[in-house]
This record gives sequence, C-alpha cells and structure tokens, in this order.
Amino acid sequence: MIKTENKLNLLFYKAFLSLSISLITILLLCANAKAEPAPVQKWNPDRELLLEKIQHAMDAFYRMDFKRSEELFDETVKTWPDDPLAYLIKGGFYLEQFRSHYKDNTEKENNKIKENIFNLNGKVIELAGKMIEKDENDEEGYFFLGAANGNNGRFYIVNHQFLK
Repeated sequence: MIKTENKLNLLFYKAFLSLSISLITILLLCANAKAEPAPVQKWNPDRELLLEKIQHAMDAFYRMDFKRSEELFDETVKTWPDDPLAYLIKGGFYLEQFRSHYKDNTEKENNKIKENIFNLNGKVIELAGKMIEKDENDEEGYFFLGAANGNNGRFYIVNHQFLK
C-alpha cells in the first residue's frame, strides 16, 4: 500500500506537470503566435505585469497554497478585466482543482467549481468574440476562443461525460 506521503507527492507531481504544460503552451502561443512581435495596438502594455501576477499565482498553486493562489488569480481578473488571459488561466486553475479533487469534494463543491469554470470560460469567449468582431483576422482572439471551448470540453472529459 502506498503511504499517504507518497500519494500526496504523486498528486502534487501530476498537478504540477499538468499546469506547467498548460501554462507554458498558453504563454508561448499568446506571446509568439507568428514568432513576430505583436502589433502595438493589440499588445496590452500591462501584459508583463499580468504574466508576473499569473506566475505568482502558479507558484502558490505549486506550493499547494490553493487559497493564496485563488486570491492572486482573483486579483488578475479584477486588475485586467478586459484581458481574456486572466480569465482563461483562472478557469484552468479551477479545472485543475476539479480534476485533482472531484472524488474528494462534495457534490455542492463540485457544482461550484463547475460554475466557476464555465463562467470564466464564458467570459473568455465573450472577450474573444469582441476581439474578433473588431478584427476578423485577430489570431489571438481565435486562440482564446479555442482555448476556452477546449477547457469546457476538458471539464466534460474529466467528469466522464464523453457525450454531452
């Protein structure tokens, strides 16, 4: 039988690996969609600050300080309400919370997490739609649209609802 400490280490490792891969993919795709600098009008000058705040939230998550991580993600959404990246990453935080703990959570807790995931991804889809409405060739807008819909799909897969 695996000791509790080993189970926690395995859980931490899986969460770390999953979020690391997701974050790196998102950050690389956002920053280097064409391997060219983003046009000035599209690039939010505060994006560096947003990415720094996200990094702090991820660091707290990796330390399993979920309360602090959630507080920092809340700050990103409040500080950058028009940037879909803040909502997308926070939605990913809740998706990982659900994936890691859905068997241990009560149904009420899981429903609250589900609501958070879909509300945040809904906001990403809304903001991405506005980006695409302004410029139908906005690659970043399409990225966010796809990423949010992908996260919604991942929720159903994690929840074993393969046929929605």
